[in-house]
Amino acid sequence: NEEMGSVIFNQNQNISSQDIIQISIRKKVDDLSEYPKLDEGEILDG
Repeated sequence: NEEMGSVIFNQNQNISSQDIIQISIRKKVDDLSEYPKLDEGEILDG
């Protein structure tokens, strides 16, 4: 995950660390959306 973050940062030199965090969160949410049977608690804990 850290390596992926570095790639994102390198490709967007002007991006802020907060934007990187938001991108990471969106990526994680997208990954979790593949498992719709999990309830919200399980997703947050995962």
